[in-house]
Amino acid sequence: MRRRAYGDPNTRPDSPIRGIRFREFTISATAGITITHAAELVFERLRINCTKPPVFDLGEVHAVTIREVAPVRDVDVFLRIAGSNSRDVRVEACNLANVKTNLVTAEGASPEAVVFK
Repeated sequence: MRRRAYGDPNTRPDSPIRGIRFREFTISATAGITITHAAELVFERLRINCTKPPVFDLGEVHAVTIREVAPVRDVDVFLRIAGSNSRDVRVEACNLANVKTNLVTAEGASPEAVVFK
């Protein structure tokens, strides 16, 4: 059993994170943003400096918007999405020029769950 730390964004299926907006800040960390069991999230105008891909690792999520997010350094994977219930993920106006692979799916997730605009 994995111990949850304070502020752990990985919640249980029966208690998802909902309705949070992350806006206009810089994140510097070894790993990118990892979130499971969440809905109605917005990541907007973030600069993310991570050394271990992916920039976003999302599992069992829906109604997530990633808008105007820019990785600070070259990265292999921008978004990894997992879970057969993941859907309605929108990536809008992100600068992905220094990203090798925009999307990787895992654990039953469909590529159609994500729309790049």
